[in-house]
Amino acid sequence: MKARTRLVISVVATVLAATAVQGGLFVVIADTYGVSGYFVRLFFLVMGLSNLTLLAFLLIMRGDFYILPEGTQLDRINLANVLSVTRVSSTPMVLFLLILSRDHDMAAFTIVFTSLVFLTDLFDGHVSRKHHQRTRIGVYLDAVSDYAILIAVSIAFDYYDLISRWLFIAVMFRLLFMFAGMAALLLYHGRVDAGSTLWGKILVSATMVLYAASLLELFDATAEAARRITAILEYAVGGVVLISTLEKVLVVVQAFRAAREEHDWRRTREPGPHE
Repeated sequence: MKARTRLVISVVATVLAATAVQGGLFVVIADTYGVSGYFVRLFFLVMGLSNLTLLAFLLIMRGDFYILPEGTQLDRINLANVLSVTRVSSTPMVLFLLILSRDHDMAAFTIVFTSLVFLTDLFDGHVSRKHHQRTRIGVYLDAVSDYAILIAVSIAFDYYDLISRWLFIAVMFRLLFMFAGMAALLLYHGRVDAGSTLWGKILVSATMVLYAASLLELFDATAEAARRITAILEYAVGGVVLISTLEKVLVVVQAFRAAREEHDWRRTREPGPHE
């Protein structure tokens, strides 16, 4: 069996296993806490589409399953990548647990599960460094997982009215623009640069600080002070969103320009029909 075929089988098996485990876990949760059939069906629809998109992305980018910096190609997905894939595929579960916790007594489970998902970020970094498993695809997955979890938390916070609608729209536009830009560049050029930008990192950190402060609004003792703090933080994060969006627009435009120049260069290097 060829190495590339083994890699494809390994990737498909990993995504399917993550989907099956999370699907089974959600069924148990739904039965335990009396979650309606509507939410169960909606969860499986969202999870199915999400993980199918993840699988398609991994298969398209299978050429980037190589060790950095020397470029040794993998013939199967390594442990660090398994943890990254699991974190990305857990986004629908995190979203639904956060939303369902308002009407069902599952806050403790939600906190534990969400914490474990975030801890995989530390685990895969430790594994990749200790066992020399840092890969190009892992760089992509780290960037995607940060933004995917942020989207899930943003939707949940909007659902709970913990953030202003204008900020939710601004954050979602910025994050979805990033995904759309990556997807468009991938289709046009066949690869994308997954490097994080300075203001992209600031956006993730600032938004998470705001969301942490917003949680204090749920407690009577800190609600009033938290509202005053978050009102100020929201405008600060809004400014970061604006700067980060402009930065990302420039990055995407430059990436398309570089891709076009590379395509033009290759076209001039190709021999003509009579050469």
